[in-house]
Amino acid sequence: MAAPVPECKGVHGKGGDGSVAATRRPPSDTGKRMTRARSATAPESGDALFAQTNLLLHEVQEARAAVGRARLRARQVLPHAGSLLVHIRRLPVLELEVSESPAGHAIAGALGRRRGLVPATVAAGVLELPDRREAYLVGRSMQAVRTGISHARRRGLSVVYVTDDGERRARVLELVGKIRADFARPLALWANGPRDESWFVVDDSGSTLGIAILAVDGPVARLDTMINADGEGQSPSRYLLSAHVFMDLIDRGVAHVVAEGSLFLPSGLLYFQKRLGFQQMNIKLSQPHQPAPGSRLGPLRARTASLLPERSSRRPESAPRRPGAPRTLRAHEVGRAVRRPEPGPFPTKRESPAIDGGSGARVACTQQEIGHHASAGKG
Repeated sequence: MAAPVPECKGVHGKGGDGSVAATRRPPSDTGKRMTRARSATAPESGDALFAQTNLLLHEVQEARAAVGRARLRARQVLPHAGSLLVHIRRLPVLELEVSESPAGHAIAGALGRRRGLVPATVAAGVLELPDRREAYLVGRSMQAVRTGISHARRRGLSVVYVTDDGERRARVLELVGKIRADFARPLALWANGPRDESWFVVDDSGSTLGIAILAVDGPVARLDTMINADGEGQSPSRYLLSAHVFMDLIDRGVAHVVAEGSLFLPSGLLYFQKRLGFQQMNIKLSQPHQPAPGSRLGPLRARTASLLPERSSRRPESAPRRPGAPRTLRAHEVGRAVRRPEPGPFPTKRESPAIDGGSGARVACTQQEIGHHASAGKG
């Protein structure tokens, strides 16, 4: 009698001797092929889709949180809107007169824009430069700038002023890969047709780490862009670039640097501007010649009047200055920049050096000079 065959999983059948034989169905490779196909494609496309979905949901979550914070801030600020308007109306008033040069038109065009109901001329950031370059870094308020310059020098950073469009384009395209995408796109567009004037931060190997773009029109300059590469040395790089640019402008007779849009700046950037010496002012803009028809300059005063009514720039000497009335500074007079306050608690009148007439005055001081001024200003 044949020994019983252990039962096993599979398909059972009878042999020729009547015994029960255990057989297995040959495994099919169809499932293996499908599994291999899924493993070859699914993780790759699935990971990419998961990453994009994660980014989408994260951005939606951030947007919802931002809306919630904005609502909370609005409940805190809107009840005091009247006090804010009074404060803005009492800011110092800077009278700017730009020329018919391309730089003058660029400055006027930028100051003629608005964000919503707020003209660019309202509560703009203004840096009033001293008469001598070494005076910019002097004082306790400039301690952070001097410290940042010292850190930048220890890292081997320096600043170069570049006028060649080919070099400017190459340096900008090098910098684009080192900054955030939302900054990189407009900077890459600028590289297609460089304009205005540009300074670059470079390391000891010559690599580009930052850029400052300004429009300079006689005694007035407008800060258009200042971007530094992300990384550990971003803050020292910004301080070095800013100080170098402003001291170069002092050598050329520039009295005021304008950076509009202070009401819309992130708090960190607004803090940085204050460290550099910027303060908020209302700007009254004029041109020596009548603007062409269709120019954006025509309705500028009318638009500004919505938040900043027209005021006479001069009062009779006998008329006392009202308490809290805005100070008025005139930025231009024939051929040179002048700071002329009205009667009242103002700084004494100072005149900037004569303008070089666009002949290309010396613009690049050495890194050793900056270090010398930084050391001399400490304490």
